[in-house]
Amino acid sequence: MSNSTRDRIAAAFERELAESPVPPSLRTLAIREAVAAPRHRSNQPQLLALVAAILVVAVVATLVIGSHLLHPNAIPAKPTGSTTPPSPRSQANLVYDTANRNLVLFGGATIDIKVVNETWTWDGKYWTLHRAAVAPASRFGAVMAYDEAHHDVVLYGGFLVSASGKGGQTSATDTWAWNGTAWKEQHPLHQPALSFDWPATMQFDPVSRTVLLFGFKKATSQSQAAMNPETWSWNGSDWIQLAPAASPVNFGEMVSGGTYVYLLAPAAGRVGGRYVSQMWQWEGGTWRLLPATNNELSPVSSAAFDPQHGRIVGVNGDTWTWDGSRWTRQHVSAQPPAVGYLVYFPPLHEVISFGSLFGNTNNDVWAWTGSTWNKLEAGTVGPLPSPSGELGPTTPAAVDAFVRQTVKTTSPVLLPTWLPAGMEARVTATADGFNLDYASDQRDKQIFLGTVVPNPPPGTPGSSDTPVKFRSAIPQKYGQSGYAEYFVYDPTAPLSARWLVWNEPGTMAVQQTKAPGVPYFLSAEGLTDQEFWQVANSLK
Repeated sequence: MSNSTRDRIAAAFERELAESPVPPSLRTLAIREAVAAPRHRSNQPQLLALVAAILVVAVVATLVIGSHLLHPNAIPAKPTGSTTPPSPRSQANLVYDTANRNLVLFGGATIDIKVVNETWTWDGKYWTLHRAAVAPASRFGAVMAYDEAHHDVVLYGGFLVSASGKGGQTSATDTWAWNGTAWKEQHPLHQPALSFDWPATMQFDPVSRTVLLFGFKKATSQSQAAMNPETWSWNGSDWIQLAPAASPVNFGEMVSGGTYVYLLAPAAGRVGGRYVSQMWQWEGGTWRLLPATNNELSPVSSAAFDPQHGRIVGVNGDTWTWDGSRWTRQHVSAQPPAVGYLVYFPPLHEVISFGSLFGNTNNDVWAWTGSTWNKLEAGTVGPLPSPSGELGPTTPAAVDAFVRQTVKTTSPVLLPTWLPAGMEARVTATADGFNLDYASDQRDKQIFLGTVVPNPPPGTPGSSDTPVKFRSAIPQKYGQSGYAEYFVYDPTAPLSARWLVWNEPGTMAVQQTKAPGVPYFLSAEGLTDQEFWQVANSLK
């Protein structure tokens, strides 16, 4: 066998064995024996044959065992720590530490509204609390990312709360690094001075091999304060402010997409009369706004890249995946009860969701399989049960029956008899009124109907606000019986957000407006003018 052939075989064995839990000495011995050049026969042929057989079996067994250990549900966990997750905490940080093969959880506000500086790790089964002698001060809302180039976890900023609890909160600007056992404060020559009045976000950029930070600096000009976007990179020892030609103008969350880093952010204003989210892509020197498709994913959602399935996974009450061009809502059989901290966990080949990012009443651990969610570890605090007056998501027919059965002291109760196809519904109802939400499968059509006094967001100079003849509406703003107020945010956009408000002749146990009757509010996004009025005119 030639040297080049032996080298190729050795390299192949090394790649396979590198993924298997084999002692280095056995790995080296097995490779050497497998590719060794022919030797002269000795006086002990049977012994050599036996040794060779043992080595071959060892190599094969090692690869087989390794493949089983890499199965998504098989983690070689060590019996340390606890299988009970840490207590619920909001606005903490959770990242995967590649060097130490575990998740790192830091900070946040716990269920008793206590801001902490606890550091926890999770190896796929066991949680361990690390009592480091030196650690970042207690905080919430910080940003944290794993630095693939320097093999440590980097933490920046967040909100600090005074020890007395009476001094309010201030934006931190310090930088720390976690090496798997200890924290060390960094003292860079340059330091971002971001304000956490708007959330910052951080992610490792595989193109520049640096940690990318995006946030906002508060600039005060006379009596007006503005939030200016800034993009920085961390090279392992210093922060460098970048100067992108274009930049998001609102807060969001950065997430890796495998090749690129994306930023999920809300639009600065309504687009076509609708609130939508935006996808920005970092291209090494600037941000580029991707063309809008069906950007329905809420900008405050949590998201993570799932390399096992080549998708970004996001949650916002629904589960969504991004395939590089559009978001698709997934029809899951189970789902975490809250918007959790989402991180891809390579040892399980699954995206992990822990607790609640924006609340502190849940600390379950869930795993995304590519098609649904499985609960891995039950927390100590479950989500609050839904009030008795809530129902859904379910069919419009089920919601209609629930409303008519629940609302007893208000009359009339008006419900639509026509809706666009494929809508599901949610409702909150009491004896005196109800709020109904309808949504299409991909959430591109949404309808709200309720017996409420509305407070809709303001329009623009181009918005349309007109009286329209509708039912037997009681005079309010327009002072003419039988007319309602009809508002369209952008008349030039066929699917613009729009709403209709009126007082229906009738009675309530508790009158909500100065005008008599029952206040009704109907709004929609993603519906044409014709579809909107088809819903409105079907109310009975």
